[in-house]
Amino acid sequence: MKNEKKSGVKSVQLFIMLLTMAITLTSCIILSSTGFGMTRRLSGETLDLYEDTMQEGYKTEIKSQVQSSIAMIKGYYDQYQSGKCTEEEAKTLAKEAVRNLRYRDDGSGYMWIDDMDYNLVMHPILTDKEGTNRYELTDQNGVKIIQNIVKTVEKGKGGYNRFEFTKADGKTVAPKLAYSEQFEPWKWIVTTGNYVDDMNKEVTAQTKQTKKKFTSVITFSLIETILIIIGSAIFSYIFSKVLSKAIKCLEEDLLKISNGDLQFELDSKLLNRRDEIGKIVRSLEIVKDNLKDVVGEITQASEQMYDNTTQFSSRFQSISNNISDINVAIGEMAQGSTTQAQETSEASDKVQGMGNAVDVEKGSVNTLSASSKEMMQYSDEARRTFKELIEIAEKTQAAVEGIKNQTRKTNDSAEGIEQAVNLITDIASQTSLLSLNASIEAARAGEAGKGFAVVADEIRQLAEQSDASAQKITAIVQELMQNSMESVETMEIVVENMNEQAGKIADTHVVFETLIREIDGVDDIAKKIQSQADVLEQLKTDLTESVGTLASISEENAAASEEISASMQVLSTSIGECNEDTQNMISLSDHLKSLSDKFQL
Repeated sequence: MKNEKKSGVKSVQLFIMLLTMAITLTSCIILSSTGFGMTRRLSGETLDLYEDTMQEGYKTEIKSQVQSSIAMIKGYYDQYQSGKCTEEEAKTLAKEAVRNLRYRDDGSGYMWIDDMDYNLVMHPILTDKEGTNRYELTDQNGVKIIQNIVKTVEKGKGGYNRFEFTKADGKTVAPKLAYSEQFEPWKWIVTTGNYVDDMNKEVTAQTKQTKKKFTSVITFSLIETILIIIGSAIFSYIFSKVLSKAIKCLEEDLLKISNGDLQFELDSKLLNRRDEIGKIVRSLEIVKDNLKDVVGEITQASEQMYDNTTQFSSRFQSISNNISDINVAIGEMAQGSTTQAQETSEASDKVQGMGNAVDVEKGSVNTLSASSKEMMQYSDEARRTFKELIEIAEKTQAAVEGIKNQTRKTNDSAEGIEQAVNLITDIASQTSLLSLNASIEAARAGEAGKGFAVVADEIRQLAEQSDASAQKITAIVQELMQNSMESVETMEIVVENMNEQAGKIADTHVVFETLIREIDGVDDIAKKIQSQADVLEQLKTDLTESVGTLASISEENAAASEEISASMQVLSTSIGECNEDTQNMISLSDHLKSLSDKFQL
């Protein structure tokens, strides 16, 4: 047991140490890796920025030198313009001034001048080439140096060019970045440049210096990480040892409780701790106190149970005696319940007969109610039929009246035609008279009136035809008027008959409405009778159910009495068994008391 305890404590201590070391080591690795990566990335970005800044600085430097030279040349040009010297003197002074210009710390920076015709105007190194045309000047990569310079300044602004060129030692050829700008009044192109390998040397030197600083930072970080790991190991060892000691004390207290010792006191130092160990110890103290209370209550309860079981044993004996007396009374009650069940069954049969008579009466009432409902349906259909018949009669009467009016209008039109025909007859008579007069006048005219006589004869014939047609129309119109008058008289007779028919239909409708009201009264009476029959049916049902329930209760009471008698026999047997169980409980309470005595309160 002690070996297990020691190994358990050591394993907890070792676990805490390993966990602390693992967390510390993981954190250091993550932070170091992140720091190394960020430092490397920042170093690379710094070198790139330095290189870009240096290139921009070189460009700015050569551009400013060229612009300064052009400003100097412009000063001599202004002297020429003001008349202080001739143009050739001004150009000579300007060339010499530019020739002597130098920049950079070692004085390696210089300017040279070409013109727009590709001629070398001034060069401080290649003085023997001055005045020569350099149109075909080409570097070892095939780049036309002067042509590219001229193309750059032809755009009206200065510009940069790259080409291979010989250094001041006359031997070394290196890439060069040049800037050119034109002085327009004299068509001069001022150019200067820096060799790229010089810039690369400075960048390389800066790169070495940056890498050296990066290495020193990495070394310092590694040393710092190792120191942190060592400090963490020392701290974890101290912390785990203190924690394992507290756990050991806690384990010893738990062992005392498991052995039944509840009289010891917990370590006050552990109780006053503010961490989780202190909470566990305080919880253990509460458990110890609660267990002490529970064991004390168990001891008292076992003593009380012993006293109670002794009393139960005597009481069970008297209960057994009382049960015997109850069995006799229950037997007598069962016999009475059987007699009551028989009488209730006979009453149920009589109620059932009365219910059958009520059912027959209710069937008759249902038949009457069905007939009443069927009559109501027929009356509703007849009412709808009468309503449709009245509507049809009204529509027919309106149609006949419309035909009568139309016939009168036709008669009026025929009279108008007759008047028009009379007018045509009068016109024909007058035309015939005119044609007669025209014939007479034509006869008087002799040979000159023959043509007019023919026309007059044609007019006479037309007048005769019009008169004959008018007479035919008159006959037709008179016949039409006579027929129209007969139609009007007939329609008047039909209208009178329709009015008489409408009156008869209205009278029939009044009689039928009276009949419907009487049928409604009969239906109301049938409904009332059916309602009373339903009430009677419900009373019969309730009474039958009550009698049936009473019979069932009587039978159940008889059966229950028999069951109770049997149950009492079983109960008597159970009480005997309980008496035996009580004796067992007395023995169990003695055993429980002996167990509680093991705890030291």
